Amino acid sequence: MFVLTVSLFLHWILAAVAVVAASVYVLASKQRLFAALFDRGDSLFLFALLGLFALFSLFVKNWLSAVGFVGIALFLLVAFWVRSFMTRRRFDRMLDVSLVMSFYCAIYGVIDRFVFHFSSWENYLMESSTNNANYYGILLVFWILAAFFRLEQTGWRFRVFFYLFSVLLNFTMLLFTESISGFLALILGLLLFLFLCRRYKSFVTFLGGLGAVFCVNVLFQRSFLGGMFYIFLERVEMWRIAWRSVTENAKNLLFGQGLFSYQEIWDAAPHSFWDVRGIVPRDFQPHAHNLYLEIVLSVGFIGLILLAVYGAFQLLLLVRRARIPELRLYSVFLFVLCAVVFVSGISDVSIFWMQSGMFFFLLCSCTAIETSPKGK
Repeated sequence: MFVLTVSLFLHWILAAVAVVAASVYVLASKQRLFAALFDRGDSLFLFALLGLFALFSLFVKNWLSAVGFVGIALFLLVAFWVRSFMTRRRFDRMLDVSLVMSFYCAIYGVIDRFVFHFSSWENYLMESSTNNANYYGILLVFWILAAFFRLEQTGWRFRVFFYLFSVLLNFTMLLFTESISGFLALILGLLLFLFLCRRYKSFVTFLGGLGAVFCVNVLFQRSFLGGMFYIFLERVEMWRIAWRSVTENAKNLLFGQGLFSYQEIWDAAPHSFWDVRGIVPRDFQPHAHNLYLEIVLSVGFIGLILLAVYGAFQLLLLVRRARIPELRLYSVFLFVLCAVVFVSGISDVSIFWMQSGMFFFLLCSCTAIETSPKGK
């Protein structure tokens, strides 16, 4: 588990190799495979959904999408196997290991930006060991929230210093990514975490600080609003093209068009009012920059409804766990992480990246802590 956690953040290619190797390791043993499949009832339901989505892809003749769903199944197989032996102590140590790796990613990002891209560093957004600034941004948000979670748990002076330094360092890296979706997700995540942890004074202070920063930006940096408006127009154009394709016929609406379909849709779409006037350029766009539209594009409204049913079941489980005092903080942490994914998904699909997605799956393994025989 700890080797997998370290491997996830070394480089995105090494992360893919590590997950494939871990999935082969699980498949090589009946005991590990059965633990991944049958430790909790929801595992089989989710694998059945992935099988159904693969059939949807074959139905629309998107063979690459069918392969993609098999890949997602391998990722989930590893995550469910980790969940089968997760304990409170292992989960906390996994978070600490990931925070140590965030230091490595920060060093990697600084060297990548200021050494290898020195001539264009002002315009180069920090990607670190991922291949996109937004992907790195969502990882930074996860790390910052993980540090706050651990701060809420510990009273040791050295550990407090370690987690505070993690927050400061990762927030600095988030500034270099310039990921707006990451910033919005972090703001909501911190507000939710402080409120649900009953840190009401910190909640009000943080909210007041946000208001002050926003007012300063509006008053002294007029280009801030202009840049936000341009990005909004760009996203609206992407969403319009995605929605137009979804509603084109009943097959697309119900079953979707499979994974990786947006690029072809974007290339074939007619030019818009904004594009003709050069306001929104026709750059390469591999996805719809919206988690919900991307899901509907991939598996249709049938798939979206089935995933919503699964999500509702998990939410009920989370609420039930939150009533247990020893597990309340873990439930709050996972609820905040889910809220972060939902918010960032409005303008991006960062959670679909292999590193951020796998890390999120590993963090979701805290739902099994109460069933572990050694949960302390």
